[in-house]
Amino acid sequence: MKTVIKKEHAELFDVEVKDGYTLAKNDVKYYISLQKHLFVCTDIDVPEDVVEVAFSSPATIKIDRGINKSFPNVKTLIIDSNVDEISIPNELFPNVIEVISYNDNYFSGPALIHINEFWGDTALYNSFCLREDATLDLSRVEQINDYALSGCMTKQIIWCRSALHIRPHAFDGSVFDNMQPQDGVVVAGNILVDIDHDAQEIEIPSCVYNMDYSRVQLATVPKLIINNIDGMRGIDLYGLSGIVRFTKQSDLYGDEVPFWRKDTFKNTYRIEVDTDNQRYKSVDGILYSKDGRSLLKCPTKRTGKVIIPNGVTEIHACAFEGSEVESVTFPDSLKIIGSYAFRNCLYLKNVDFGNGITQIGDSNEKDIRSFGYLFEACENLKSVSIPEQVETIGYAAFSKSGIETVELPAGIKKICECAFDRCNIRRISLPAAVELGRDAISEVSEIHVEDGEHLPHGIIQSMSKYNGLAKYITPDSNLVVKITQGNKTTYIPKDFSGMHTTIDTDNPSMDDLLTFFHKNHVRILRFLVRSNAAKDFCNALSISDCSNEELLRLLSATNDKSTVIRAYILDALSEKEEKSEKLKL
Repeated sequence: MKTVIKKEHAELFDVEVKDGYTLAKNDVKYYISLQKHLFVCTDIDVPEDVVEVAFSSPATIKIDRGINKSFPNVKTLIIDSNVDEISIPNELFPNVIEVISYNDNYFSGPALIHINEFWGDTALYNSFCLREDATLDLSRVEQINDYALSGCMTKQIIWCRSALHIRPHAFDGSVFDNMQPQDGVVVAGNILVDIDHDAQEIEIPSCVYNMDYSRVQLATVPKLIINNIDGMRGIDLYGLSGIVRFTKQSDLYGDEVPFWRKDTFKNTYRIEVDTDNQRYKSVDGILYSKDGRSLLKCPTKRTGKVIIPNGVTEIHACAFEGSEVESVTFPDSLKIIGSYAFRNCLYLKNVDFGNGITQIGDSNEKDIRSFGYLFEACENLKSVSIPEQVETIGYAAFSKSGIETVELPAGIKKICECAFDRCNIRRISLPAAVELGRDAISEVSEIHVEDGEHLPHGIIQSMSKYNGLAKYITPDSNLVVKITQGNKTTYIPKDFSGMHTTIDTDNPSMDDLLTFFHKNHVRILRFLVRSNAAKDFCNALSISDCSNEELLRLLSATNDKSTVIRAYILDALSEKEEKSEKLKL
């Protein structure tokens, strides 16, 4: 139901349009300018005896802080329903104690609070210049705008929301602006406004739920003591200090760490926990659940070797993400490695998987990314040896890492999609019974398969990375893969476009691949000529049965850049000629 506008307020809304300004009944002048096709009130004059100012026409009010005017006798602001925007400095009306709003985008009350019509979130625009004995109630506020507290002298701020967003200049000009820290901190209600940046140790009070991150640079403090984890929301953008200690009170989230992103601890090398904390404990500077079953977080600046103690069954998602550890040893008790657990560990060179874990990542086809990217982009991890008990390597587990060699156990059952995608693996040995996901070994150039009736399920799609996308082909790209099983060898292209016959990409036999090659050998060789892939061309040519006519057609397809391929073709023609001469003799 729409609020009925009081008669005296309606009279103030009814302004008279003059040349360059509008004039209200109480002689308030609103100076108008045209900005981007909009009439905007950019200045105002208020008679000394006026205590109420109404905003109605124009609908946009933008009075700059540099206007240097003040009307201290004004106690009430009245907002008409048609007003779109109000931007005024606190000092313009320093003694306002009431806002009366007939507008859905503004609250009525002691402060000017805006409501976003699309998202419903609220922002404090003006607290006005409250005196020391006043109280500022922020119970309806989700954001404090720039200069919203300028000139505000009260320290009594109550009921700030736990998800409050504080703009960089929110406290500029307020009583908190130049306040000296007490016990290392400046606190406004439950907002940490500033800290003593020269302190060696700072304890964040348990009342803190929000921070002014434009002022509070926790990373500059050598040691930080945290009482209330909920107050650390948003800290992932800025990072904590070198040493972080959780007290007894830091237990609001059970076994979950609410700020798990790598940047939260990007400056931290050690995490400590008070012994009487009921949720967490620290072992060797790393955060664990109290029962020791979950490794929650390794700080980013931790270096060297990490030996995870026996009894740990889970490494949480992102636990080591971005850390500087060089080596990690898993306990035999480990069962689960969470997604992104070691992503971007650029210094990691060695992983001992232990004798317990059976899955490195998840094989859940319905949600293959639920435990994926475990060691993604670990560029110094050159070699891994997967232990005998491991049956599954999950989605993108080692993608974009520096792995060049991998040893797989005979009992491995599944290597999921993108598991070793964009690694530097060129040669790999596979059990015949393993199942391979798409792009699982996309950069491989040579595959040795144990003897068996069939090749690994999905072997073709596991290496067919390019699928005709020539723009991704570089001089180092392996366009043809050598596949060996027993005494049989063949070459299969990674791009199947333009081939004469198809192939069972799910479950082919070695004979299927040999048949495919011999039916398509000329097309495969021609494709390699076009791509100037000399090494692959030589390998494929060695097992092909090209006639002289086919070799000559391949020779005619070469260009000035194909000198090596031309040499191979000429050698093949020469060999055929020598054989022909011998047969004649």
